[in-house]
Amino acid sequence: MLAAHALSWRIGEVAIVDEVTFELAAGEFLGMIGPNGAGKTSLFNLITGVRRPSGGRILLGDRDVAALPPYRRARLGLGRTFQASSVFGSLPVRENVRLAVQAYRGGSMRLWRRAAADREVVAAADAALDRVGLAHRGDALAGTLAHGEKRKLEIALLLAGEPRVLLLDEPMAGVSAEDVPELVEVIRSLTGAGRSVLMVEHHMDVILQLADRIAVLHHGALLACDTPQTVMANPTVQEAYLGEQL
Repeated sequence: MLAAHALSWRIGEVAIVDEVTFELAAGEFLGMIGPNGAGKTSLFNLITGVRRPSGGRILLGDRDVAALPPYRRARLGLGRTFQASSVFGSLPVRENVRLAVQAYRGGSMRLWRRAAADREVVAAADAALDRVGLAHRGDALAGTLAHGEKRKLEIALLLAGEPRVLLLDEPMAGVSAEDVPELVEVIRSLTGAGRSVLMVEHHMDVILQLADRIAVLHHGALLACDTPQTVMANPTVQEAYLGEQL
């Protein structure tokens, strides 16, 4: 579904991302960990087109997308959330998702027709909200949602675009402890129907619950990529990131 081959990003002589190679299979959940400054968000920026790589290839399916802008990659089925929540706070929750559906499907050219009258678009928005457990909050202003609910809304925005590959950048950041289990279940459901997930997360208990494999970045390089049990037992990983044997 997604592959990086010798993917690099350099600023002068400094390698921020250093020849990273990995593959993400259909329906797979790949967790990514690493200390602060390891290059995790920079790697996401390269994959989604926010930054242009200094070298290497990015394959979405069998297509090299390394030279494509972010919106073209999104059209090809690549979706992403960011560390900081980004929703239209002054609009209702349903309107946030409806705009995402329109962006994916294309809006009507009938400029004076009420957007809410497009029943297929509204139904798709409601389905995305139901998928993340926010169907009952459709009329609330997005700015009034709790932080955990905003994270769910961001996932609904992604689902509106029907992505094949989802990149989640620290979705648990700032989420209260009581909201984490419900958000974990929402994220767990994302790999259905062949959809794949690559998630950066610092909460190791969350990664261990969700990931089929774990990739470890350190100083911009891929230190390990294997099953959770193998990675947790790797002495080099323990020294570089975990700090002690588990």
